[in-house]
Amino acid sequence: MAWCISDGYVRQVTWNEDTELITLMLWGPGDLILGSQATFECRNETTTISHVSLEGHSPTDVERHDALKRQISRSMEIMRISRIRKADDRLLTMLRWLAAQFGRVNSLGHSLSLEDMNLTHQVIAELTGLTRVTVTKSLNKFKSLAQAIPMANGDLLLPHRADPDGFRPCRSVTENSRHRQGLPPGSSPHDRGAAGYTPSNS
Repeated sequence: MAWCISDGYVRQVTWNEDTELITLMLWGPGDLILGSQATFECRNETTTISHVSLEGHSPTDVERHDALKRQISRSMEIMRISRIRKADDRLLTMLRWLAAQFGRVNSLGHSLSLEDMNLTHQVIAELTGLTRVTVTKSLNKFKSLAQAIPMANGDLLLPHRADPDGFRPCRSVTENSRHRQGLPPGSSPHDRGAAGYTPSNS
């Protein structure tokens, strides 16, 4: 059994000796979370960022293969961004990547819904490995330089530039759905008994 996200966002994290969160993976609408997700030999936890709706799905071999490819590519990109030394560059790269992966494209650039993804300054800090204060200061700087433009609907516009590498979210697969459940921010599907989707603390 796998789980297809019909709405919302999920992340997998680990943590270091200082209990600082390290993001390993992000999933969004249309993505498949495979039942083997929690078998990594490291301390990790899978939780929701926003309210999430999941649909149980039995993936074909092709769907499973595509989901694994997408996961590897996305995880590698998250790791690459986390190694950018300069805080401003790391944050702006992460915002552009998030917008390209999970946002909407228009004639001006990619728009990222901070509200839909529940991207508070604290969550963004955890995704990038920066402090909340640094995120707030850098965001204000980006806005003043028009590198990140607040929109009337609350979205954040990242003006056009070359798209970062990585796979786009997979299409939503609902025809073989067996279960549906809603999960609030910060919860784990394991809290609702989602089969095959168990946070691991190895």
